[in-house]
Parts: sequence; structure tokens; C-alpha cells
Amino acid sequence: MRSTSTPWLWALSLHNLSDSVNDIDQNNEVIKEVIDKLLAHPSPGAESLYWAALVCANIERRKNFCRVPELVKRLMEVDGDNIYSFAIYYDTELSHKFKPNGTSDESSDWSYFDSWLERAVGLNKVESYDFFHFAEMVRILEEYGQTEGVPSYLKGAPLEWKSSFYIIDKWVYPFFGVTGQISWQCKRALSAGRLKTVDLCRTLAEKLINNSKSILARSDALFMLSETYSKKEPEFIRYKREAKAWGEPVRYCLNRMWKFSEQKWPVRYDAHEFADDLESNGEIAALQGLAESEGWVYRDNDGSSYQCTDTLDFDDEALIRFMGKDPAWQWCGNGDLCDLPTPLNQ
Repeated sequence: MRSTSTPWLWALSLHNLSDSVNDIDQNNEVIKEVIDKLLAHPSPGAESLYWAALVCANIERRKNFCRVPELVKRLMEVDGDNIYSFAIYYDTELSHKFKPNGTSDESSDWSYFDSWLERAVGLNKVESYDFFHFAEMVRILEEYGQTEGVPSYLKGAPLEWKSSFYIIDKWVYPFFGVTGQISWQCKRALSAGRLKTVDLCRTLAEKLINNSKSILARSDALFMLSETYSKKEPEFIRYKREAKAWGEPVRYCLNRMWKFSEQKWPVRYDAHEFADDLESNGEIAALQGLAESEGWVYRDNDGSSYQCTDTLDFDDEALIRFMGKDPAWQWCGNGDLCDLPTPLNQ
């Protein structure tokens, strides 16, 4: 990937370095080389700057060579009207400047955060760059795999399907959600009773949910939305459940590929059509199209059938049944204020 003349491939390659402790020095040399090339390039593209910034952000040992301020500055110049770019800008350049502890004399810091939120919710572009160039990446891996093979649990699958799901399952693409520093700040605002800030946080989370195209982005935004409610409110645990559902059972319901390991390949859907759909319309839309084409649905205990994403319209009891267990215990421990549902067997 790094030997090409394509900046986005350079940047994406940084997310697939060895994570071995023994390779840290070598990895750092590679990262420095790629970042220097990107910043020297006249037009590396927003996605390249974005992915490179994710490699470097919040890793102190890379501070001396990662050139994060330059990466973020270039990113804001070419993609500053994108909520996700603006979130990286917040995370790397602003978050350390205002960390309110809830005392009344820190209103200026809260106003600073409110101003960032007001601008963020006013931005029209909500683009995370999840799976950008996916169809091209599949074809690159497929061409490589014709001579070298592609490691895959899909033993009986055609090479193009092995390539597609290698990229999906091996996290070739980096993920960046906004619920880190920003969600934490929103939660602090709720504790401090800053209703204006909480309302802006909620608006931003809803906007991210409505525009999310990947499963992790939607789960991440639902978790952020839940943090804008107190544990006394039913929305708190409801959105926590939905965030968890997207992260696990909905994903496995839409993506049944794991069921076909070591088996004769049963999928009729065209892999290149799937890859093009995923790049054009996003992961959720492409997996829904695949599931509908292959007839993959969720079947309830009473024999009812539902499309996988329809399960999020279930009431709490049905949603818990779909998930297999209620994840509420993670956020509603002993002494907490949110009410747990009545156990299903009572």
C-alpha cells in the first residue's frame, strides 16, 4: 500500500501496522515517513489527512514526529465544514483548553464549549470516511489474492467475497466516533445542570444518528445521545440498549457470513455490486441489501419474522429478548437510579 503513488493508500496503510511492542520504533519510522509525504503532497485529499490524524491523535510518544497540528490544519482547510473533521479538531486542539469541573466560576469555559457545539450542529456535512474507496480496495486485494491468497474463514467463498469481508472483519479502516471527549463533556454538562449545553449535545447526537452510514458510527452516536439523559429518565437506558444492539446482534443479524465458514458457498448476491453499494451508500445500506437479497431475517420465539433493523422498533422487553440478555447491568448497578425492567421469567 505504501509503495503506490496514492495518498489515501499511504494513510490507510498506517492503520495496519504491526501492534507488536518490538515493532514500535520501526512503526514510528514508517508513520513519520508517510506523514511527511502526505504533508508535502499538494492535494493529499481530506480522507488521507483524516486517517493520518487518527493514527496520531492522543498518542503522546508520537507527538514529536506526528505533526498533528499541521495535519488537522490541512484537514480543516479542505474539510472544515464536516462534523467529523470538526470533532477531530476539538479532540486534538481544543479539548485540553476547557475542562470544567462544575464550579460556577467556569462559565467562560462552558461558553467556549457551547460555541463549538453551536457551530457543530450548524454544519451540513456529516461524513466519517468509513469505507471510502472500499470497492477499489476490494479489487486491489482481489488482484493481490490471485497469486498470494487472502486469509479468510470463508473457505468456500469466491475471492471477491473473501476480499470484501477481510476488509470488513479485519478493521482495515479506522473508526473514529465523537463520543470520547465530547460525550464526556456533554455528560458533565448534564451533571452541572447546563440545559443549553445538554440540548446542543442532544441535537448533535441526533444529527449523527440520522446521518450515520456505518454500524459503529450509529452505535457510537446512540451512546452519546443516551449520555444526555439522566439515569432517572427512560431514554437513558433505552438508547444504551439500542447502542448495544447495533454493536452486536444487529451486526450479526445483517452479516451472516460467519455462518458459512468451512461450507459450500450459498450466497447468490454479486460481491462487486455489494462493494459498490457499500462505498456509495454505506455499510448499513449494503448489509441490509445483502440480507434482504439472501432472505436473512430475525425470527422471534413466536415464529414472527422481522428485518434485522426492524428490531430496534421493539418495545423494551422484545428488544431485550432479541439481544439475548439485557446489557442494562453495565450502567445500572447497585445504588444507581435507573430502573431495571422486570425479568422476563417473572
